[in-house]
Amino acid sequence: MLGAASTGIGILSLASLSYVADCGISAILRAISCYNSCDGWLFISSAPPEAAAYYNTTITLAIYGEVDGLSPSFCNIVEPAYKITSIVEESCVTAVRPASWGAVKAMYR
Repeated sequence: MLGAASTGIGILSLASLSYVADCGISAILRAISCYNSCDGWLFISSAPPEAAAYYNTTITLAIYGEVDGLSPSFCNIVEPAYKITSIVEESCVTAVRPASWGAVKAMYR
């Protein structure tokens, strides 16, 4: 069983947009997440017109949107579908600086 639900618009991923052929389909829109991201890639059901300039580029975006039900069956796979509502150019997070527990507590005081 597979289901999808949304409580509204939020950040979906830091990713680049890909619009290429897959599994006999002429083109499938996907958001390819930054390296080491937990979601890998997302199936995109719709996107605003301004997203067209970013398809198949290496530009990373903060992608905002919401769940839009389930995808059609591609290669016998059904997955959650996402509707992009807005995009903002944003770099992938590439490094993490070690911090002591005391420094973390001080940040949130």
